[in-house]
Amino acid sequence: LKHLMLSSTSRDTLNNIHYNSEDYEEALATPLEDEECEATPQNAKWMLHSFPTCNFLHENDWVTSVRKSTTKILGNGYWRDVWPVLDSEPSTMLRQVKVALKTMRYEHDYTERNYHRHVRDAIVSERLTSSPLVTDIYAFCGNSGYFEFATGGSLASTLEKHYVAKMNEEENESMGGKGHHEENSYDDDNDILDDYTKLSLAHQVAAALADFHDADALRDENGEISSAAIVHADITTDQYINIDGVLKLNDFNRCRFMRRYRDSAESGGDGKPCGFHIESNPAKMRSPEEYAYQVETEKIDVYSMGNIFYSILTDLDPWEDEGTEDAQKAVMKGERPWVTSSIKDSEDVAIVAMREMMHKCWEHKPEDRPRARYVADYLSKKLSQMEREKEALKSEAV
Repeated sequence: LKHLMLSSTSRDTLNNIHYNSEDYEEALATPLEDEECEATPQNAKWMLHSFPTCNFLHENDWVTSVRKSTTKILGNGYWRDVWPVLDSEPSTMLRQVKVALKTMRYEHDYTERNYHRHVRDAIVSERLTSSPLVTDIYAFCGNSGYFEFATGGSLASTLEKHYVAKMNEEENESMGGKGHHEENSYDDDNDILDDYTKLSLAHQVAAALADFHDADALRDENGEISSAAIVHADITTDQYINIDGVLKLNDFNRCRFMRRYRDSAESGGDGKPCGFHIESNPAKMRSPEEYAYQVETEKIDVYSMGNIFYSILTDLDPWEDEGTEDAQKAVMKGERPWVTSSIKDSEDVAIVAMREMMHKCWEHKPEDRPRARYVADYLSKKLSQMEREKEALKSEAV
């Protein structure tokens, strides 16, 4: 304001808008550092800097594709629409390689806060390039970006196909093999997930989140990880997309960066991790501390991962018969979604493994929940155990 040629009255008016407007304040980006918390020096280098590549984004004439109806909107999240567009790189043009273009939805404003959420999304995508379980980013500019295209839908759509196939199978059996309606007459047996496949999906979910949490993580004086540097803050089945048969974690515009307490910088290691608050925590997939609007850490992601395990295990969504407000109150009181006796009492290796990790992820106190890497390693061992047992059975059959 000091650089504007304004009268003192006009300047006072603008200052009043600046400092006293709730709408203006809510449109500002949340500062990375404050009086209490700061980024570690090594993490501040990347947390505070982004590298927009606007030329790469604008060289693709996707607007003409939209006008000619050669591309149509594929879907959307809360903040952005997703469009399948052809890669403009000459070597891929003939192969018709698709990329996912994400653009801001029309109902959202172009504010500093919204620009910053998509800057975070781009920064995190770049930091996680080394992980094969996190989607790649190709370009970003403002609120838009190019990302890997999901060739096989999402984990949510995979589970939905499984639910439908199971229902069709049960209907078919109950009607003596005549249960399929004409529109469902195709063979959907391939959509039904067996226990081994379910365990494999659960492992991929945990392994992707572990890679996410381990990137640039904070460490204690012994070199052990004390906290993730990045928290996703929106872990659901929709956030895992199938790219060439591999589940990859994506969509980081709700993510938060973990910092340290300023007065802990000399305590050894990277210092004591400092949590964060998010102003709005809707829906039924979140942790007790999110609904209570308490301090949040990476353990909110771990809790939500437990809900994904629940969906994989039970073929149900958490709290699907409860209203949002009732579900949130139940979570804060320590209640958890209903589990059938067949799953509670099962001794199947895959079911027991997912059940145990689900309950560990659902621990009420964040500090009692395991890190994602622990869960991924545990499920990996159980997968290996099942594979050895399968091989043993094959050998016996021979």
